[in-house]
Amino acid sequence: MRMQPFSIGQFFRPTPILFSLSLLLAACGGGGGGGGGGGSTTGTPAAAIGTVEKIGSVKVNGVTFDCKNATVTFDDGVIDSGDDRCIIAQGRGELDDSMHVVVNGKVNDDGVSGSASSVRVKHRFKGPVGSIDTTAQTFTILGQTIQIDDSTIFKIGNNPKTTGVVGLSSLIPGDPVKVNGVAGPNGAFLATYVKTKSDLSSDSNEVKGIITAVTPDIMIGTLIIRLSDQPEPSIGACVEAEGTLSGDILTVKSGPSGFKLDDDCNGDSLPSGITKAEVEGVVSDLTITPDGALFKIGGQAVSTSNTTTFRPAGTSAADLTNGLKVEAEGSVVGGVLLARKIHIKKNGVRIEASADGPVTGNSFTILGITVVTNGSTDFIDVTLGSIATGTGLRVQGFKSGAKQITATKVEARPVGVNDVTVRGPLDVNPVDPGFFILGVPVTVGAGTQFEDTTRTDFFANATANTIVKAKGSESPNDAISAREVELED
Repeated sequence: MRMQPFSIGQFFRPTPILFSLSLLLAACGGGGGGGGGGGSTTGTPAAAIGTVEKIGSVKVNGVTFDCKNATVTFDDGVIDSGDDRCIIAQGRGELDDSMHVVVNGKVNDDGVSGSASSVRVKHRFKGPVGSIDTTAQTFTILGQTIQIDDSTIFKIGNNPKTTGVVGLSSLIPGDPVKVNGVAGPNGAFLATYVKTKSDLSSDSNEVKGIITAVTPDIMIGTLIIRLSDQPEPSIGACVEAEGTLSGDILTVKSGPSGFKLDDDCNGDSLPSGITKAEVEGVVSDLTITPDGALFKIGGQAVSTSNTTTFRPAGTSAADLTNGLKVEAEGSVVGGVLLARKIHIKKNGVRIEASADGPVTGNSFTILGITVVTNGSTDFIDVTLGSIATGTGLRVQGFKSGAKQITATKVEARPVGVNDVTVRGPLDVNPVDPGFFILGVPVTVGAGTQFEDTTRTDFFANATANTIVKAKGSESPNDAISAREVELED
């Protein structure tokens, strides 16, 4: 299957995970397994798959890990000596805030401190930037489409870091970059970190992906792979290829280092026996069950039950959808993370209203908000082509512009329902009697009900980017007169 963009923006602004350097380093090594190396020999087994918030002592799921004895593994080597090995890796440009990593270690009896045994970081792509689409928030590299969201970090040369579409706009076709991130549904990939790599040698272009064809050419997406002395793979195999790029042809290096089978194209997983596990990423393979949900985050299977706690308050398994960013916490038994808590990342957007007009290209508008769809958007009881002025819709997705979202799910809304609902981050600090969500003005009145708060406290405590849900009637100019307001952060 060809890699396609997916709505990952709701897919998780990876929860800031603070790793001590050694913890980070140790967990950066290959997919799925527990880490060897130093670290504490006592305590509760712990592991995390997520995005680094800070290098130094690493805090994951409320636990601060010591990184001094961790083994840090990255594309081109291993750091297993020295004092703070995560800082050493950072100094070499192999580890940074917002990189996606896998960490293994132990948690002490106090439950808030521990030590890392391994940290693993793996860059998925290295090569020149192809096309750039700031509207869809995607770019291509080595024939693969890469999705970004508003939390993707860009480090371009010696310039300060930028995020989201601002960072994407700073890319130039042909720029050599390395891309780190997470796998999503249908072979899609969400970048969490993109960095220019000026020292990329001509034979060091690298891609990891699923073989989509072997006749007449071996292909990963639209990229043709030319082998040297390696055996031919089969369709569906996960491979890693490195070599020289010419147009849309990658001629791999000779020997096993140029072309090899891998096992984590769909993302990383954790070994059984991890008591304290945390995984951040994008939901795929979702099945809703009578007791909860079964799904994957990358390569990690996750199960929820009727005892699983969902955040923000008011959300449940019914709010899950493929392409949604989430964080799952629990224990790993038989390869499955039994979730005690699911945190749906705060940039998730939900809209219930009628379409403003017909579809244009792959997008439409609702409440004045542009909704962009792609190959990973789920359509339920409606098709993109059937959307017209007044079509009632429920839309889930993530913010991808000031008045734009990328949709993960579009569902038909029952006829006769007149209330409108918008849930998302506040544009600016609210000022009584109103606020803005994705450019939609929401006004409150004497009869507006505030869930779990008061009107006074809401306007005193809510700030820009706080997640708020407003329900009421649509006024002229795509405004909402709110009957109910709920603070969800």
